[in-house]
Amino acid sequence: MSVAMKAAPMGGESMGWRGVQAALSAGVLGLAGYYMSAGWKSPSVPTRPSLASMEMAGFVVLLAMVWFSSSTAWIIARATWQETIRKRVLNVILLVGLLLVGSAQSFSWMSKGEEEKFIRDFGLGAILLVAIIIAIVMTSMMIPQEIERRTVFTILSKPVDRFQYIFGKFIGTCLTLGTNLFILGIFFCLVYGLKRRGVSGVDVMGESFKNMQAITMIFFEVTVVAAFCTMVSVLSTSVIFTIACGFFVFFAGQMSSSFQHLEEHSEAAWQKAIQAVYLILPRLDNYDVREKLIIDEPIFFNYMWHAIAAGLVYTAAVLVLSRLFFNDREF
Repeated sequence: MSVAMKAAPMGGESMGWRGVQAALSAGVLGLAGYYMSAGWKSPSVPTRPSLASMEMAGFVVLLAMVWFSSSTAWIIARATWQETIRKRVLNVILLVGLLLVGSAQSFSWMSKGEEEKFIRDFGLGAILLVAIIIAIVMTSMMIPQEIERRTVFTILSKPVDRFQYIFGKFIGTCLTLGTNLFILGIFFCLVYGLKRRGVSGVDVMGESFKNMQAITMIFFEVTVVAAFCTMVSVLSTSVIFTIACGFFVFFAGQMSSSFQHLEEHSEAAWQKAIQAVYLILPRLDNYDVREKLIIDEPIFFNYMWHAIAAGLVYTAAVLVLSRLFFNDREF
């Protein structure tokens, strides 16, 4: 069923939907309470954060996303998810990802310790690559295809706010990415667990939990890129241009710390330009925890939340810009 058929006009928010919002809000507030009481206590953050910190801004943004959403947005999100998981190109990319992760088992010529490290690094790298390709390809085609098929005209002719449309599309993208990453993550944990099974002193469940922490970080990383591609697809209907911009932001964001170093050691004439690029880019390198896993360093919740919160703030800003740009388009 198409998005246009499912996004029926809503005369008001149902009590059931308000209940869902209340439950989600309670979850966000509970997580914030845990963070303020105990989650911040680790070697990564030596002092308690203030209410104005990035971490608390992330909770505020997450809470705002819950309450600014609507049942209409979730109808669009569900329809988007159902439509995208049927796309053959995305299923082929997922299959390639499963083959890449499974092929890590064939690297048995290394020493025992090095083999496990390589499997973890290679497997998580393959999952990130597959996830970012799915995110960029899907968001680059999503809105331009609906404009080309004129489906967007039908949707916006109903009492559907343009922000709800964009937000619903973005949530649908997140659901698709979550589904694919869950499949890849479970398969990777099985592959890694088989390699580590029987090794003395190894907690397979604990290792699997760390792997899922890394995959969680990958999920939030690719959703940031997906939000950026959504904004570009609103500005330009060129799929190739949006894909190029998406990959540029991904690779440049992975090297965002290098831009700061380059700014400090460049000539004054280039410093402003480099600083502008550095400020625009999301800090995607903060999501990469593979090195921590390889050296068996724990991944603390406050480290994860600092990166996730910064991504949520960036995502919110990009979605607001998408709404402003989308409002200027004539439909």
